[in-house]
Amino acid sequence: MKTTLVLALKQSNTDHLTELFWRVSDPRSTQYGKFLSLDEVKEIVQPHPQDIKDVLVWLHHYNVDTCNFVQTRDFLKCRLTVGVAEQLLETKFGYFQHSVQKDHVIIRATQEYTVPKKIANKLDFIGGVHRLPNVDRKLKIKKQMPIPDDMSSFRYGVHPDTLRKRYNVTDKVATNANNSQLPPSFSSSITLPATLRSS
Repeated sequence: MKTTLVLALKQSNTDHLTELFWRVSDPRSTQYGKFLSLDEVKEIVQPHPQDIKDVLVWLHHYNVDTCNFVQTRDFLKCRLTVGVAEQLLETKFGYFQHSVQKDHVIIRATQEYTVPKKIANKLDFIGGVHRLPNVDRKLKIKKQMPIPDDMSSFRYGVHPDTLRKRYNVTDKVATNANNSQLPPSFSSSITLPATLRSS
């Protein structure tokens, strides 16, 4: 039986990316609305090449060669047998079955796991080891969403272009100095006058 592990490699330049985020989000900034492409983000955050090499060598030592990077090269998805996963992480895995949805079986570790210190310093976490997904008792899973084999174009999270596509919004950014923003209002919320003042 095989399982999937997702290794989150430590990103580079996260402080710089945070600064850029605030610049493109601040209407007073000259960079306002100038969002980065995924390739530009990749150039900033991709892990150090030596870190990538060390992790790949460690995996290869256990004959784990069926791995794919996401485009930003900070996540590495690997398919491996449960036996190899147990050796790699020095732990034991078990099968967990949902009490109502009997066809919903998950493979997860039953103990803590460890990795060599040299490798631990290059990773933020390893997904697919402990966390069990939330399953609604009323929800009937008809078809499991497939995990793409080619992770090069797979993206984690919500991105501006995803939101634009979802809400059918153009990518044009308004640049008129008279533009203003207001907080969203929902039926049960109250907008205070102080909230509407510009800073």
